[in-house]
Amino acid sequence: MKQKNVRYAVYELWVLPDGKVPAEKILKATCDTIYLGQYENFYREFCLEGYLCPICGRDCICSAKIYLGKVE
Repeated sequence: MKQKNVRYAVYELWVLPDGKVPAEKILKATCDTIYLGQYENFYREFCLEGYLCPICGRDCICSAKIYLGKVE
């Protein structure tokens, strides 16, 4: 991304129904971020595109935490 002069990236982190965010620790350890918010039921319409949630199946209730991060 640096070669294409990208300065910032938006990171969408999966929030499981139990509240766990598997990738959050890794993201915070690898770059500076600004938290933009959590969006409930973010993935609920993925099934319309042919995707199935690996946790919930067709009726996904997972949320997403969105971060803005500086590309270093």
